[in-house]
Amino acid sequence: MTIAAGAVTAPPRGRIVTGAFLGVAAGMVAMASLDAMLVPIQNDFVLSVDDVNFLVLSVSAGALLILFAAGGLVDRIGPWRIVVVGAGAATLGALLVTLA
Repeated sequence: MTIAAGAVTAPPRGRIVTGAFLGVAAGMVAMASLDAMLVPIQNDFVLSVDDVNFLVLSVSAGALLILFAAGGLVDRIGPWRIVVVGAGAATLGALLVTLA
């Protein structure tokens, strides 16, 4: 949202649609990769079906909380800094998963 000379203007609709699309796409990729890991995780840790469902729901809830936090931070520090921080966090997470 931009404030110019007392008037409030909304961001371009294309940016909102693109952001929503990318968020949904990233969620689908994360859930697909989690689905591929569920059977080995369930076998290694001897988890019940309820435990696996809780694991899946906790990942979704965490992603939702991150989206709300990122939305608030975009207004404060700008979209490009959020992209850089998000890319850095994703890279660090991928590195930690690789080393684990």
